[in-house]
Amino acid sequence: MALSWYTWAAAAGVGLGVALLTRKSKASLSPLFPSGVEDPKDLLSTVTPDTRANFITMARRFEQQTGLKLKVRSGRRTCAEQAQQWAIGRTAPGQKVTFAKGCMSWHVLGRAVDADPYDPDTGRVTGGCDVYTTAGELWEAMGGKWGGRFPGFGACGDAGHFQWHPGLSMETLCPDPDDCEAAVAAQGFLGRPERQVEWVEENP
Repeated sequence: MALSWYTWAAAAGVGLGVALLTRKSKASLSPLFPSGVEDPKDLLSTVTPDTRANFITMARRFEQQTGLKLKVRSGRRTCAEQAQQWAIGRTAPGQKVTFAKGCMSWHVLGRAVDADPYDPDTGRVTGGCDVYTTAGELWEAMGGKWGGRFPGFGACGDAGHFQWHPGLSMETLCPDPDDCEAAVAAQGFLGRPERQVEWVEENP
Protein backbone atom coordinates (compact mmCIF):
# COMPACT_ATOMS: atom_id res chain seq x y z
CA MET A 1 0.00 0.00 0.00
CA ALA A 2 1.51 3.34 -1.04
CA LEU A 3 2.01 5.99 1.61
CA SER A 4 0.33 9.33 1.08
CA TRP A 5 2.56 12.37 0.61
CA TYR A 6 1.55 13.65 4.05
CA THR A 7 2.36 10.32 5.70
CA TRP A 8 5.74 10.17 3.99
CA ALA A 9 6.58 13.75 4.93
CA ALA A 10 5.64 13.17 8.55
CA ALA A 11 7.73 10.01 8.70
CA ALA A 12 10.67 11.80 7.12
CA GLY A 13 10.32 14.67 9.57
CA VAL A 14 10.36 12.30 12.53
CA GLY A 15 13.38 10.49 11.12
CA LEU A 16 15.25 13.74 10.58
CA GLY A 17 14.43 14.88 14.09
CA VAL A 18 15.70 11.60 15.54
CA ALA A 19 18.88 11.87 13.47
CA LEU A 20 19.52 15.42 14.60
CA LEU A 21 18.80 14.52 18.20
CA THR A 22 21.14 11.54 17.99
CA ARG A 23 23.88 13.67 16.43
CA LYS A 24 23.45 16.32 19.13
CA SER A 25 23.57 13.70 21.87
CA LYS A 26 26.76 12.21 20.50
CA ALA A 27 28.31 15.65 20.14
CA SER A 28 27.52 16.44 23.74
CA LEU A 29 29.68 13.49 24.79
CA SER A 30 32.72 14.83 22.94
CA PRO A 31 35.32 16.99 24.73
CA LEU A 32 34.68 20.69 24.12
CA PHE A 33 37.77 22.87 23.78
CA PRO A 34 37.88 26.66 23.65
CA SER A 35 38.65 28.12 20.25
CA GLY A 36 42.37 27.86 19.53
CA VAL A 37 43.02 25.24 22.20
CA GLU A 38 43.38 21.47 22.15
CA ASP A 39 43.35 20.18 25.73
CA PRO A 40 42.34 16.49 25.77
CA LYS A 41 43.69 15.94 29.28
CA ASP A 42 41.94 19.02 30.72
CA LEU A 43 45.28 20.39 31.93
CA LEU A 44 44.17 24.02 31.77
CA SER A 45 41.88 23.29 34.69
CA THR A 46 45.00 22.82 36.84
CA VAL A 47 46.36 26.37 36.42
CA THR A 48 45.20 29.63 37.99
CA PRO A 49 42.08 31.20 36.43
CA ASP A 50 43.98 34.25 35.13
CA THR A 51 46.68 32.07 33.56
CA ARG A 52 44.02 29.92 31.90
CA ALA A 53 41.97 32.87 30.61
CA ASN A 54 44.97 34.67 29.14
CA PHE A 55 46.34 31.51 27.55
CA ILE A 56 42.99 30.87 25.85
CA THR A 57 42.92 34.45 24.56
CA MET A 58 46.42 34.09 23.15
CA ALA A 59 45.57 30.72 21.58
CA ARG A 60 42.56 32.21 19.81
CA ARG A 61 44.70 34.98 18.35
CA PHE A 62 47.32 32.41 17.36
CA GLU A 63 44.68 30.34 15.54
CA GLN A 64 43.42 33.44 13.70
CA GLN A 65 46.94 34.16 12.44
CA THR A 66 48.13 30.64 11.64
CA GLY A 67 45.11 28.34 11.36
CA LEU A 68 46.73 26.15 14.02
CA LYS A 69 45.67 25.40 17.57
CA LEU A 70 47.85 25.07 20.67
CA LYS A 71 47.83 21.60 22.19
CA VAL A 72 48.39 21.65 25.94
CA ARG A 73 50.83 19.08 27.33
CA SER A 74 51.50 20.39 30.82
CA GLY A 75 49.83 22.60 33.42
CA ARG A 76 50.34 22.68 37.18
CA ARG A 77 52.83 20.25 38.70
CA THR A 78 53.44 19.12 42.24
CA CYS A 79 56.91 19.66 43.72
CA ALA A 80 57.57 15.95 43.24
CA GLU A 81 56.59 16.11 39.57
CA GLN A 82 58.85 19.11 39.03
CA ALA A 83 61.69 17.23 40.72
CA GLN A 84 61.20 14.43 38.19
CA GLN A 85 61.48 16.95 35.36
CA TRP A 86 64.65 18.38 36.94
CA ALA A 87 66.21 14.93 37.10
CA ILE A 88 65.93 14.42 33.32
CA GLY A 89 69.37 15.01 31.82
CA ARG A 90 70.98 14.98 35.26
CA THR A 91 70.30 11.80 37.21
CA ALA A 92 67.83 10.36 34.66
CA PRO A 93 68.33 9.68 30.93
CA GLY A 94 67.58 12.36 28.35
CA GLN A 95 68.36 16.00 27.63
CA LYS A 96 67.63 18.67 30.23
CA VAL A 97 64.06 19.96 30.04
CA THR A 98 64.08 22.50 32.90
CA PHE A 99 66.38 24.64 34.99
CA ALA A 100 63.77 25.07 37.73
CA LYS A 101 64.61 22.74 40.61
CA GLY A 102 62.06 21.11 42.90
CA CYS A 103 59.32 23.51 43.98
CA MET A 104 60.89 26.57 42.36
CA SER A 105 58.86 26.46 39.16
CA TRP A 106 55.98 28.53 37.89
CA HIS A 107 54.34 25.21 37.00
CA VAL A 108 54.14 24.39 40.73
CA LEU A 109 52.42 27.73 41.31
CA GLY A 110 49.89 27.01 38.56
CA ARG A 111 51.19 29.88 36.45
CA ALA A 112 52.79 28.07 33.52
CA VAL A 113 51.45 26.14 30.55
CA ASP A 114 53.40 24.03 28.08
CA ALA A 115 51.82 23.70 24.65
CA ASP A 116 52.72 23.05 21.03
CA PRO A 117 51.30 24.15 17.65
CA TYR A 118 48.77 21.57 16.50
CA ASP A 119 47.18 21.04 13.10
CA PRO A 120 43.55 19.91 13.62
CA ASP A 121 43.37 18.69 10.01
CA THR A 122 46.22 16.21 10.40
CA GLY A 123 45.87 15.64 14.14
CA ARG A 124 49.59 16.21 14.65
CA VAL A 125 51.90 18.64 16.41
CA THR A 126 53.61 20.72 13.76
CA GLY A 127 55.71 23.81 13.06
CA GLY A 128 59.24 25.05 13.60
CA CYS A 129 60.77 27.86 15.65
CA ASP A 130 58.98 30.50 13.56
CA VAL A 131 55.54 29.10 14.41
CA TYR A 132 56.36 28.93 18.12
CA THR A 133 57.67 32.50 17.87
CA THR A 134 54.28 33.68 16.62
CA ALA A 135 52.66 32.30 19.76
CA GLY A 136 55.47 33.59 21.96
CA GLU A 137 55.27 37.14 20.65
CA LEU A 138 51.50 37.19 21.10
CA TRP A 139 52.00 36.01 24.68
CA GLU A 140 54.64 38.64 25.41
CA ALA A 141 52.44 41.38 23.96
CA MET A 142 49.80 40.41 26.52
CA GLY A 143 52.28 40.63 29.39
CA GLY A 144 53.31 36.98 29.68
CA LYS A 145 56.79 35.50 29.78
CA TRP A 146 57.77 33.16 26.95
CA GLY A 147 60.27 30.31 27.29
CA GLY A 148 61.55 30.87 23.77
CA ARG A 149 63.77 33.58 25.25
CA PHE A 150 65.36 31.20 27.76
CA PRO A 151 69.00 30.24 27.08
CA GLY A 152 70.30 26.71 27.36
CA PHE A 153 67.51 24.95 25.43
CA GLY A 154 68.84 25.04 21.87
CA ALA A 155 67.89 27.17 18.87
CA CYS A 156 64.22 27.56 19.80
CA GLY A 157 64.72 28.01 23.55
CA ASP A 158 61.97 26.47 25.65
CA ALA A 159 59.57 27.54 22.91
CA GLY A 160 56.47 25.69 24.14
CA HIS A 161 56.60 27.21 27.65
CA PHE A 162 54.27 30.08 28.62
CA GLN A 163 54.35 31.75 32.06
CA TRP A 164 51.80 34.21 33.45
CA HIS A 165 52.82 36.24 36.51
CA PRO A 166 52.80 39.98 35.71
CA GLY A 167 54.02 41.95 38.71
CA LEU A 168 54.55 38.81 40.79
CA SER A 169 57.76 37.21 42.02
CA MET A 170 58.61 33.64 42.95
CA GLU A 171 59.93 34.82 46.33
CA THR A 172 56.63 36.54 47.17
CA LEU A 173 54.40 33.66 46.12
CA CYS A 174 56.68 30.96 47.49
CA PRO A 175 58.57 32.22 50.56
CA ASP A 176 59.49 28.63 51.48
CA PRO A 177 61.30 27.08 48.49
CA ASP A 178 60.74 23.61 49.91
CA ASP A 179 56.97 23.95 50.09
CA CYS A 180 55.48 26.04 47.30
CA GLU A 181 52.33 23.93 47.39
CA ALA A 182 51.50 25.29 50.85
CA ALA A 183 51.87 28.83 49.49
CA VAL A 184 49.53 28.04 46.61
CA ALA A 185 46.97 26.54 48.97
CA ALA A 186 47.18 29.63 51.21
CA GLN A 187 46.15 31.75 48.23
CA GLY A 188 43.00 29.69 47.89
CA PHE A 189 44.03 27.89 44.71
CA LEU A 190 45.62 24.49 44.44
CA GLY A 191 44.48 23.50 40.96
CA ARG A 192 43.93 19.85 40.20
CA PRO A 193 47.36 18.18 40.18
CA GLU A 194 45.70 14.77 40.11
CA ARG A 195 44.77 15.65 36.50
CA GLN A 196 48.37 16.64 35.74
CA VAL A 197 49.41 14.16 33.08
CA GLU A 198 51.97 15.07 30.48
CA TRP A 199 50.62 14.76 26.95
CA VAL A 200 53.42 13.03 25.07
CA GLU A 201 53.44 13.09 21.30
CA GLU A 202 56.33 12.82 18.91
CA ASN A 203 56.89 16.00 16.96
CA PRO A 204 57.15 14.96 13.29
